[in-house]
Amino acid sequence: MGATFIIVFIGSWSGYALARFNFKGKNKLFFMIAIVTFIPYQIFLIPLTQLIVNLGLFNTLWGMILAYVILNSPMAILITSLFFRTIPKELQEAAALDGCGPINFYFKILLPLSLSGLTSAAVLSFVNIWNEFIIALSLSRDPTTRLAIPVVAGLKGSYVAQWNMLMAGAAIVSIPGILVLIFFGKFFVKGLIAGAIKE
Repeated sequence: MGATFIIVFIGSWSGYALARFNFKGKNKLFFMIAIVTFIPYQIFLIPLTQLIVNLGLFNTLWGMILAYVILNSPMAILITSLFFRTIPKELQEAAALDGCGPINFYFKILLPLSLSGLTSAAVLSFVNIWNEFIIALSLSRDPTTRLAIPVVAGLKGSYVAQWNMLMAGAAIVSIPGILVLIFFGKFFVKGLIAGAIKE
């Protein structure tokens, strides 16, 4: 959950900058973020592991959080940026005439109107992190700092598989993802559609 909140925070501010401000290299930066989003994250496994080790965060929760923030932030930036672009610029111009600066506009107007887009970024990030296996297995040797999927996979021994334990663990692990989609599914779909289609 901590990584998800950080990802949405970074994604919303960065997406706001890409959607609402003009600066040199903006389109190139957006294009690079879009490309990174669709590159398999396994490519970054070795350099990411080296970074975590060099920072002294290997086998810690902070190391896991940092890794997932790095890997999922481009996707959150892409989603929030596309969603923010669907909100009319005239709304910001009218707010500016009333003395509402960029920061106040972000908190008082943009965020309330963008809950579905932010929910989409949060749901995708949470599901990606919760279901992730390779990063969690590579950056942690301690079961207390691992996510649920590697722990459940560890129930399978080298020679004997306790299928009753594996199935029970798999059922328990699937509960958070199902609950997230049940409670936030409507906002998730709405946010993705709004970000893909500009009226």
